[in-house]
Amino acid sequence: MDVELALQPKEFVCPHFTDEDGEEKTRTVVLAPLTVRQFEKGEVRISWACSAGDFCAFEKCVYSRGRKGGSGGKRVVIPLLRR
Repeated sequence: MDVELALQPKEFVCPHFTDEDGEEKTRTVVLAPLTVRQFEKGEVRISWACSAGDFCAFEKCVYSRGRKGGSGGKRVVIPLLRR
């Protein structure tokens, strides 16, 4: 089974960008695919990152460095397909 995907960065306005002082601001950010991996079991995973992830302290965002105990400020891997 062949699957063809067109992965593209997505620009949008984030209303929850939080600076180091804890102040929420609205910022334009870009979510972009970083890696695509295919595993032996036919599973495909795509890693995404936010352009503001290293600078944002919003605790509820998976892309933010401010996220507690999660993958904040790092790549976020989304399982895409299992055969």
